[in-house]
Amino acid sequence: VNFLISEDDSTARKYFCELLEINQQRKNLQNTNIKKFYELIEEQCDIEKDLILVVVAENIEHGVTGVVANHIMREFNRPVVLLILDGDEAIGAARSPKGINIYQLMKQLDYLYKKFGGHENACGVTIPKNNIQLFKTEIKKLEKDLVVTPPQLEIDCELPKEYLNLEFVKELKFLEPCGAENPYPIFLLKNVKITNWKYIGEKNKYAWLNLSLNTTKEQIEAVCWDLPNIQDIIKNFVYFDIIGELELDERTKTGFKIIILDLQPVI
Repeated sequence: VNFLISEDDSTARKYFCELLEINQQRKNLQNTNIKKFYELIEEQCDIEKDLILVVVAENIEHGVTGVVANHIMREFNRPVVLLILDGDEAIGAARSPKGINIYQLMKQLDYLYKKFGGHENACGVTIPKNNIQLFKTEIKKLEKDLVVTPPQLEIDCELPKEYLNLEFVKELKFLEPCGAENPYPIFLLKNVKITNWKYIGEKNKYAWLNLSLNTTKEQIEAVCWDLPNIQDIIKNFVYFDIIGELELDERTKTGFKIIILDLQPVI
């Protein structure tokens, strides 16, 4: 508010710098928590069987749990409940893809909560620590009635290969926060060469790929979470049309990766 009502450039610049610093702190916390929750998913969940991913963390900060839950939900295409232990209670967030009403689902267990609220695809919850195990047991029963379908992909546009760079991916961050009413942009990349790939994760659940765009010698890295039979798709072909999202990832050589949602061979 102070930034918006500043009456001179010097004051406005001061508050603008403060806003940038706060935003950078939020980004750092978000990246830290995403990494931690991914590790805990491997430990606490069975990706092949669990239709609702329930993860409990401790010794991490609050503040971005909803954003992280949305990030994980988007990649695994199923409801996600993330809880952070804080003393004798856990505070968390739940997110679900379109077509699954996580609010109505979790409301059936509201006798276990201290606080609960939200809407169709997003909830906040506070639950006593002693009720967490019972919550996991009961929500496991409820998930039997769920039908998780592949997401209906609505492509925003075909992305020219020359736009696929770190600067462009950083600019996409200005569209956040993304969610049900403001979905992440989905792009079509045509005639992409898969130069190498491997399974990652326990039981070869996911795939990590190296892609070539033919516009540069630099390889673009990509991950695929929801195509378990990807080997059958790519073993007989080299070039593919890929549908996916772009995500910053400082662990890659380019500083970003492609999250592959679907791909088809170019014949």
